[in-house]
Amino acid sequence: MKQDPLATQYAVLSERRLHFGRMYWQNIGLLCIGLIAAAAVFRDLVAPWLGLALLVAGVATLLMSYIATRLRGLEVAYEKLLGEIEDSWIAAGISGIRKAPVSGAGGARTTVNLALAFAGALLCVAGAIVLLR
Repeated sequence: MKQDPLATQYAVLSERRLHFGRMYWQNIGLLCIGLIAAAAVFRDLVAPWLGLALLVAGVATLLMSYIATRLRGLEVAYEKLLGEIEDSWIAAGISGIRKAPVSGAGGARTTVNLALAFAGALLCVAGAIVLLR
């Protein structure tokens, strides 16, 4: 039995898209757990160490916003490739093919990315304020 190369590619790309989608939330969850653990361990810090800890937490959060943005970009790229395969099947006249919905820009993950960047910048500012007092 001959396997359709597009069907195989579609399955592989779909799994990769899901992988990056899972990694998106797993990385953000790891950051949150790390920040909560650090806050618990270092709860008695005073300046200047508190300022330094806030700066480190801010930089880590800013970096996570960058990582989350990159993961989201990869997920959207795979979503686009899947849509192109669906379009080629539809153009070939294969019946029963339905276009999967696309997430597009400006959704919940964009808001999460912006919130991460804002939180990281806020932590950095708070750390700088503590250090400069």
